[in-house]
Amino acid sequence: MDVVKIAVVGTGGIFHGWGGGSGHLPGLPLVREGQLVALCDNNPENLERAMQATRVRYEAAANRAQEAGQAEEAERVMRDAAELRAFEDFGEMLAEAQPDLVNILTTPRSHAPLAIQALRAGAHVMCEKPMARTWLEARDICQAVEETDLFYQHNENFIFQAPWPDLRKLVDGGAIG
Repeated sequence: MDVVKIAVVGTGGIFHGWGGGSGHLPGLPLVREGQLVALCDNNPENLERAMQATRVRYEAAANRAQEAGQAEEAERVMRDAAELRAFEDFGEMLAEAQPDLVNILTTPRSHAPLAIQALRAGAHVMCEKPMARTWLEARDICQAVEETDLFYQHNENFIFQAPWPDLRKLVDGGAIG
């Protein structure tokens, strides 16, 4: 099986999560089809804190796998943690780590420029909400997706919660526009 090389840009609250493991970090060691290859943040303190938290999280996941008799899984998780690299510069990270997928967890003002830069560097993109600050920025992202023929995933956590499915039914039924 091919492994998707994942890079995360932005290592603040959304990366770590708020209680109960709601962030992106808790799930990363569990993704067998992916390898977290790089963390990127222009704040060195945030980056170092994220590297430490990632090592702790991966070590715990490896220990759980070992206790469950999954030696290969434990080895994979520890190898991934050992190979993880930290970058303060996004362009450098794209060039050196060459990720297949960039997960953008930064402030909204940088979503569009980072998404477009990642797409043009050959990486698929997952981006936290909002997609962009303006419809013009969103249009630029869409154009980059069309130009590169790569995937863009907008991370929205409420699309399956009321009232959105009900609204979809009203639109599909012609009741509203």
